Amino acid sequence: MNYFILIIKGLIIGIGKVIPGVSGSVLAILLNVYEDAINAISNVFKYFIESILYLGFLGIGIIISIIFGSKVLLYFLNNYYFITFCTIIGLVIGTLPGFLKKIKIKKCNDFFLIVIPFIFFYIFRQFNFSIDLKNNIFIFFILGIIEAFTTIIPGISSTAIYISFNVYQIFLNIFSNPFNIEFLVFGLGFFVSAFYTSKLVNFLLKKYKRETYLIIFSLLISSIIILFKSVVVLSNFNIIVFIIFLLLGFVISFSFDK
Repeated sequence: MNYFILIIKGLIIGIGKVIPGVSGSVLAILLNVYEDAINAISNVFKYFIESILYLGFLGIGIIISIIFGSKVLLYFLNNYYFITFCTIIGLVIGTLPGFLKKIKIKKCNDFFLIVIPFIFFYIFRQFNFSIDLKNNIFIFFILGIIEAFTTIIPGISSTAIYISFNVYQIFLNIFSNPFNIEFLVFGLGFFVSAFYTSKLVNFLLKKYKRETYLIIFSLLISSIIILFKSVVVLSNFNIIVFIIFLLLGFVISFSFDK
């Protein structure tokens, strides 16, 4: 096993964790590490050394990418919001061809597994939520649970959910300043949720692998719609700039599957 390659793949997955609408686990699927990572988490006590080594080197890349990526993304969102989001949409769309090759839609029933989750997630997105984080440390534990669930379930972007709850900026601040109590509480929630969620996903991939991937694809499409709506409503929307940076993001993301 090449641990250096694992770190590099972790760096790429970590980028997906801080970009709104981009699923780090979808990138993990495209990089062929997703199922091995799920097996390692769900069987960590059964194959302890092998699991820790695999997750450790993959996790090093992810954590480094998230910490430094959060700082970089905060800068670009604060100074170049429009072109940053245009590029992000392109990055997400660029993952679709590689994902379609894996699921290979063949039957009419496949479309139901795509359409129904899409409708559900789209309706959920129409509700506006707001979370008050002042003087409530337990909320960071909940955010950690959400982060683990959306990290392991491909196609669901934790950042898209944080945007729905109006806490995305706070999420970036947690990782850009990791040496505090909020980060520790967040991490505790993450590890508790990650273990049990990986058990569920491991079962689904073994029993209903194709159906699971079809639902994941549906959620990925939903994330693209959310991001597109977020950009279109901006007062400085420019179709030419939008297309240029969308294509830039697409080319970068599409190259990951080569």
